[in-house]
Amino acid sequence: RIADGQVHFADGWADLAGVDASVTFQGNGFDMRGSGNLGGVSVPSFSAGIARFDRPELAVRASGSGEAGNLLDLLRGSPLQQDHGATLQALSASGPVQVAFALDRALYRNESGRVSGTVQLQGVALADKRWDVALEQVRGSAQYGNAGFQANELTAVMAQAPVQLALRAGAHVQQAGHAFEARLAGSQDIHALLQRAPDLAWLGEYLQGRSHWNVGVDVPLDAGAQGRPMAILALDSDLVGTRMLLPAPLDKTEAQP
Repeated sequence: RIADGQVHFADGWADLAGVDASVTFQGNGFDMRGSGNLGGVSVPSFSAGIARFDRPELAVRASGSGEAGNLLDLLRGSPLQQDHGATLQALSASGPVQVAFALDRALYRNESGRVSGTVQLQGVALADKRWDVALEQVRGSAQYGNAGFQANELTAVMAQAPVQLALRAGAHVQQAGHAFEARLAGSQDIHALLQRAPDLAWLGEYLQGRSHWNVGVDVPLDAGAQGRPMAILALDSDLVGTRMLLPAPLDKTEAQP
């Protein structure tokens, strides 16, 4: 029996602390089951075991709940920081989350192991200081692992309007050469969007209204190198709902696409 213990499962990841668990040795292996705390995230249930000591393959499964900010700190202190540090450092988060974690590690190969898991966002406030973007009531599922993370079907509120959001990093990006991709779709005020594209700010004098917009932000792997942009912004809309006060034939009413 382990009471108030600490268990180290993998280099680079926080240890499981406050462990209260039972350990059973079964034939040529062992099984551990109990509860603990992982980097400020409560883990009411976890299991860990090795089926065969002569070919030790550690399998860990855990689930828990906690505060999104604590989870973000946990990921910043993990091996994910090496490849995705810029994104993790730019994000801030607060609100309730449910977390599932899995680790599979072949100890006889002296490898770091394969990490995977899911995060259920349950009304989280999420912000990215690089783009001055703040989202409220973010809900949905995200998947993470050694190769990066993805959250393709999130819902949120931005500037008091509902939006759909997708985030991808690492191996989950859809275009080679990208380190990070974000997609946002929803109704937005044209002036608020133009503030995020300084080269188009002059259009603000001639455009009025709200339309459905598809917004894309891509961060290249070589962002900032040899004159490469730090990020690429793409805006797309049929402009229904926006009035254009430009000379003919570029003028249009709110109802026209």
